Amino acid sequence: MLFQRVQFLLAAAFSLLLSGCAASIPSESRPTPDVSGLWVGGSRAACGPHGRKLGRCVAEQIISFRLTQENSTVGGFYKCAYGNRNCLGMNDRGEVAHGEVRATMLSMRVMMDDGSSCLFSARPQIGEMHGQYSCLQGGGLLEKGDWYVQRAY
Repeated sequence: MLFQRVQFLLAAAFSLLLSGCAASIPSESRPTPDVSGLWVGGSRAACGPHGRKLGRCVAEQIISFRLTQENSTVGGFYKCAYGNRNCLGMNDRGEVAHGEVRATMLSMRVMMDDGSSCLFSARPQIGEMHGQYSCLQGGGLLEKGDWYVQRAY
């Protein structure tokens, strides 16, 4: 009887150990989300010191990304249109100069025509993405905020 209890406890402990190992699969082995396609949504500038200084506190824009993806590398184009303010620096388009999806995180650098760039990061979900952005020029921060898009196709 004691032997059967010990056997049962060992089997239970081994089972728990295996289930714990399965739950901690490294993120590199997770499937990479597919972000290819047209994404449409908006962005909203934060109201920090930069937003107030440039008169862009809670500036909203209509944005879209046309993204392509090969494995974890992401490329494509960015468009911006008037929401409640003009696009930052009047930049209404840009190109994804560097983009990648690793595990569950998308990060992209969008280069604008005037030499400024914006860094976008998000955790892609099925059919939508929400994240943060920061726009830089000459090494200085111009604007920070949130962005959200939905897959149009």
